[in-house]
Amino acid sequence: MSDDLNRYLSGGLTVAQLRAFLAGLPDDAPVVFTYQYGDHARTVVAQRVRDADEGRVVWSDYHGLPREVDDDEWYDDDGRLKDSVADGAAEVVIIS
Repeated sequence: MSDDLNRYLSGGLTVAQLRAFLAGLPDDAPVVFTYQYGDHARTVVAQRVRDADEGRVVWSDYHGLPREVDDDEWYDDDGRLKDSVADGAAEVVIIS
């Protein structure tokens, strides 16, 4: 994993922390994620979460953030893991 990616992810929530938090909530509580909408009033909106899955991310210098790695980037034509991507990637939980 690259230094930039490691530094960025180390400041985030872990699965263990998420489990501990969720343990006290009812099973039927809806799940959303929030973000700033980008309007003049800086409104924070809530988007429903439809899916959670395992995935891989690599650092993107262009975005200054991690970006998801799709299977075409992850595996070669013979289905083998590409070392060049694996060395810089992190396995994460992706919520969408």
